Amino acid sequence: MNKGCILIPTYNEVDNIKNLILKIRQYLTDIQIYVIDDNSPDGTANIVRKIEETDMNVRLIFRPKKNGLGAAYIHGMTVAAEKEFDFVIMMDSDFSHNPKHLPTMIENIQKYDVVIGSRYVKGGGIKNWPMYRKLMSFAANYMIKIFLKANVKDSTTGYRCIKTNILKKIKFETIHSQGYSFLYEMLWRIEGVGARIKEIPIIFIDRQFGQTKISQGEILKAMTMLVRLNFSRKF
Repeated sequence: MNKGCILIPTYNEVDNIKNLILKIRQYLTDIQIYVIDDNSPDGTANIVRKIEETDMNVRLIFRPKKNGLGAAYIHGMTVAAEKEFDFVIMMDSDFSHNPKHLPTMIENIQKYDVVIGSRYVKGGGIKNWPMYRKLMSFAANYMIKIFLKANVKDSTTGYRCIKTNILKKIKFETIHSQGYSFLYEMLWRIEGVGARIKEIPIIFIDRQFGQTKISQGEILKAMTMLVRLNFSRKF
């Protein structure tokens, strides 16, 4: 269970993507990295193309328009399944997910179907968030637990390692979410197929460069999707 890849969706991450890949390489020297870029106007894709010239295990998946986090991840997961990778790792492009946790994720994926980098288990936490964002995150996870009967403490984290044989059980065409609600919808569907899930502690650090992609509109969509999924109950 050693053939894995990392999926990194990007949109306007020119300040982060090169340094993130270099940091990943400090911990994993040869894992395949797919950067899924939605035609970032700041030239993120061009940075990745330059990296491809010297690192044969970095590949750009270029998408012609911005189509949402969920669509980007589904695209990457489909490629990973076609390439017969054993597992995929999902992570943000803005350094909020520290690459130092990658070896621990890979170690645990040998025993579990899904490994979650959790902010809300012992040893986990959040840095550089104002109190209102911490409260919003706590409230979102509480509501997900109530509405969707989630069995994990951190359903909204985007730092995850998933076996591709679990992904193959998910019908991607039935996923409703395009934005950040994709994170908890995907986990809800994963739980629905009986996956064995392990949460490991991480310290989430708010981005230092670039702008956050989470708007008030995105938050409203996520809340609406939560209600929709509650009444759906179909995997």
